[in-house]
Amino acid sequence: MSTIIFHAWSANRNLPTCLVLLCTGLLLSSLHYCSARDTITAGNPISSSGNETLISVRARFELGFFTNNGYVYVGIWYHLRDPRTYVWVANRDKPLPDFSSGSFRIADGNLTLSDENETSFFSVSVGSSSSSPRTVTLLDSGNLVARDESGKISWESFNTSTDTFLPGMKMDENLKLTSWRSEDDPRSGNFTFQQDVENSYMILKNGRPYWKRSQTGSFKPDTLDARVALLLSNYTRNAIPDSPYKKIKVSFRNLNNARLLMNSSGKVQYYTWDNKKGWSLIWSEPQDSCSVYWACGDFGVCNSKNRVLCKCLFGFEPRSLDEWSGGDFSSGCKRKSDTCGNDKENQTFLDLKMMKVGITDQPYSDLDDEEKCRKECLRCSCQAYSYNYNNSSRGCWIWNSNPISLQEEYEHGYNISVHVAASSIGSTARECKICGANVIPYPLSTGKNCGDPMYFNFLCNSSTGQVNFQTHDGTFRVTSITPETRKFVIEVNKSIGHCQARKSVDEESL
Repeated sequence: MSTIIFHAWSANRNLPTCLVLLCTGLLLSSLHYCSARDTITAGNPISSSGNETLISVRARFELGFFTNNGYVYVGIWYHLRDPRTYVWVANRDKPLPDFSSGSFRIADGNLTLSDENETSFFSVSVGSSSSSPRTVTLLDSGNLVARDESGKISWESFNTSTDTFLPGMKMDENLKLTSWRSEDDPRSGNFTFQQDVENSYMILKNGRPYWKRSQTGSFKPDTLDARVALLLSNYTRNAIPDSPYKKIKVSFRNLNNARLLMNSSGKVQYYTWDNKKGWSLIWSEPQDSCSVYWACGDFGVCNSKNRVLCKCLFGFEPRSLDEWSGGDFSSGCKRKSDTCGNDKENQTFLDLKMMKVGITDQPYSDLDDEEKCRKECLRCSCQAYSYNYNNSSRGCWIWNSNPISLQEEYEHGYNISVHVAASSIGSTARECKICGANVIPYPLSTGKNCGDPMYFNFLCNSSTGQVNFQTHDGTFRVTSITPETRKFVIEVNKSIGHCQARKSVDEESL
């Protein structure tokens, strides 16, 4: 117990009232932490009826009972942090009814949670009943560990994580983070964060891939955010060999104040704690709907800025029109015409700008110019190619499988050419050229030599493949064009008033 020494400072040794109150408060605080314990022993459990908790030795974490939606759980949370932030729940999928009295204890070599009727709601083996005495201790790392008399660890909560990854844990093929069912429901949810067979990271939704560590326009995996990579590797710097963060100094204070959360909405998020600001979100994936794995399927193009998230490339159509009409684009798109055949004149390429795309096959490094790369992709098996020549990436990349995760207007994207049958993208003499992944059907016009001059309000940004609509009030993004219904949609701000269509030259001549 801490000792407080009072020093006399006057002849009659009378202490000011404020000092007496201050010292009394310090003494009571000291007694509180002295009375708090961090360990469960065979004869000393914690119970819900007594509102008992364990507090780690430096008061970083707390373990106890909590009630949620009429059920009782045993969990670990940050001590005295507002709002309360849970990092582990023992009985998340088998809660006690809130009218029950629970006991968290060591019995017969097991750490168990049971009610007054001895019904078990959680149980893990921490050693045989005949072995030496066992203790279960809450550490300042947030880890709950079971030890024998020699101090050897027989079980720890870090190996049975729920939705949170903490410093001191290490991600491997056996560790998974499973989200809560909702923000206020600790039961297992739909999303799981884990390593895949290639030791990369992914999110599963109901057992199916939902997000994978993103792919860049260079067709290689992005370097995971360095701070996240350090955390997941238990701060092994070799985990990020090419990162500038490899040489940063990480203080123990920073290590102890970070966490990775697999949240109930499907995002994996990296947080750090600041005593003044609270929790700050530093990194999160997937960043938007286009970052979701297989968002638009194969040959589907994603743009989260558009009114409709996905569209098929020109010359392709939805595999399942019903699914696309219902907002599920994952089935992707299929070709309207096959590219295989002896008619070389009927083969061409759809040139796309600033695209993000899933990883490709091995690059053909011996093809040193674009024309050779283009000819290589005239084979029936080739679906698309990209030729790049710059300081960071050069060479010919070939897709023999259908390209997926296409996303337009991607800042670090590359130019990609998709192999198509010329007949599937044929246009009339009066139609304008395709702009990236966007069709410009008649009468819309992007130049004097195509379309209807009355509709010469459209501009094609050839560097990005984006179509814009120009008026006296400004220039606006075209978010969708539907040739079948002769409709296009533009993105406007609230300051723009009523828009009124004009008749085309053809319509006026009728």
